[in-house]
Amino acid sequence: VLRGQQTTFSTIVFELHLRRRVLYFIYNIIAPCFMLSILTMMQFLLPCESGEKITLGLTVLLAYSVFSFNIAENMPETSEVIPLIGK
Repeated sequence: VLRGQQTTFSTIVFELHLRRRVLYFIYNIIAPCFMLSILTMMQFLLPCESGEKITLGLTVLLAYSVFSFNIAENMPETSEVIPLIGK
């Protein structure tokens, strides 16, 4: 209870301690993205005559799409932006 000059005020004090799970994001987002980027750059080291160049490119593209679906499932939804279909 705080006492002022003429009135008395009640106060409630809350403390909230939050902590991020850094290793979760490193293992599930940053490391796979880094590895896929390395594989994309490795594609330029293959000779042009090699058929594996196209195979590697398509495999990395497929991996990026699966990775983005995985991220979309694991990230929390926000209600800040309402899509036009939902209006």
